[in-house]
Amino acid sequence: MKKIDLKEEKTEYERFSISLPTDLFREFEEYREKKKLSRSDSIRKAMREYLDKETMVDKISSEEKTSAIIVLTLIHTWEGGDHDHDNITYQEHSSEHSEKELDAILSTNYFTKPDTDLIKINHIEHYFHDIVITKLHVHMEHEKCKLIIPVKGTGNRIKKFYNLLSTLKSVTSYNLYI
Repeated sequence: MKKIDLKEEKTEYERFSISLPTDLFREFEEYREKKKLSRSDSIRKAMREYLDKETMVDKISSEEKTSAIIVLTLIHTWEGGDHDHDNITYQEHSSEHSEKELDAILSTNYFTKPDTDLIKINHIEHYFHDIVITKLHVHMEHEKCKLIIPVKGTGNRIKKFYNLLSTLKSVTSYNLYI
C-alpha cells in the first residue's frame, strides 16, 4: 500500500504594502471581518478574481462574433450651479464616426465636472453603435450607479469598447460576461 504524505507543500509568499483611501479601507475591513476572512486571504481572493476577469477579456477572439454583457459601477457627483454650455460645439451626427473624432471629443476642455464621464460614455457608445444593443442605467445610491450594456459583435470591437470604458475615472468596478 502506498503511503500518502499529508504534509502540504509549502507555498512561498511575497509581502507588499498598498495605500488605499481611508473610506475604501474601512469598508473593506468591515466587510472582511463580517465574512471572518483574514486581510491576506481577502486580498488574495480579490486579486484572483481580478486576474480571472482580465484573462477572460484577453481570451476574446478578435474575429469571432460573440455577445456579452458589460456591467460598470460608477461614482458620480452633482456639483449643482449653472451649466456653461457656451464652449460646447456639437457636430452633425454621422454614421461614419472616426476614431480621431472620438479622441477629440474625449479630450475636449468642456469636460470639467465629475459627471462628465457620463457624457463621455454616451460619446463612446455612439462610436461603438455597431455593437451596443442598449444600456440600462440603474441608480443604486445618490452618487453610485450601475450601467448594464449588452453588446454583440466581433471580439476586437467588444474588447476595445470594454477597455475604453474601464479607464474612465468614475468607474469603480467593471465586468464583462460572455
